[in-house]
Amino acid sequence: MAGEIEGLKSRKALVKAMECLKLFKSEFREQFTDLLDEFQFRMSIESQRSLDEMDGRLRDMMKAMENLVITFKTLETLPGMESSIAKVKERMASLSHEVHNVMNAIHNFESILKELDTTVSLL
Repeated sequence: MAGEIEGLKSRKALVKAMECLKLFKSEFREQFTDLLDEFQFRMSIESQRSLDEMDGRLRDMMKAMENLVITFKTLETLPGMESSIAKVKERMASLSHEVHNVMNAIHNFESILKELDTTVSLL
């Protein structure tokens, strides 16, 4: 709809204003509502895809963390493995930080989606 109005570049401002006023007609309100519904639907699909990707990444990190715990416990029983244990602890801390960041990103993303959903439903 905005493209249609912008397509009137050679027209005077008054003609463009009259085109904008057509938005108050029921056919344009319906078209605008349909566009908002389509936008909300696409955002919903894209957000679900993004959340699924984040969940997959989080699962992978949790599995890596479990493997590191097993490795750590194994290394603890072996003599002279202090440097290896330190590296495993370092990697565990790094993964823990990444998990925390991903969880915060998921939470923020969900908050934004709820806010967007509320805003769109008010229109």
